[in-house]
Amino acid sequence: MSLAVMIVVLFAASLHASWNFLVKGSRDKHLSMSTVVLGHTPFALVALSFAPLPSLESLLYILGGAMLHVGYQLFLLASYRIGDLSQVYPLARQNSGIKADKQTTSMRRELRGEQSSLAIVQESTESIVVA
Repeated sequence: MSLAVMIVVLFAASLHASWNFLVKGSRDKHLSMSTVVLGHTPFALVALSFAPLPSLESLLYILGGAMLHVGYQLFLLASYRIGDLSQVYPLARQNSGIKADKQTTSMRRELRGEQSSLAIVQESTESIVVA
């Protein structure tokens, strides 16, 4: 791994830990989560000024991805009413990977290899242990 990639990965991890800290430490989870989500907007606008606009064919995928992301955020907010961030968030992250794998393999009609199957079993086991 190059030094540049390592620095970007560590920076992303620190940003992720920061938003977790902000949401967990806040009394108003809705406000803090909304602030974190909307805080991406200025960065997106700056990035859009340097990048070409996506093709019209990709618009449906962009809108679908945005709707899924909003649904995920709303699900997390609803989950925080039930449990603590340190319990809810790992479960949400683990389950999303399992669901994505199921949908991908069924849509593409592919069989998983042994390594992939072991990774899914490990991820499922981690979800149970965390719960």
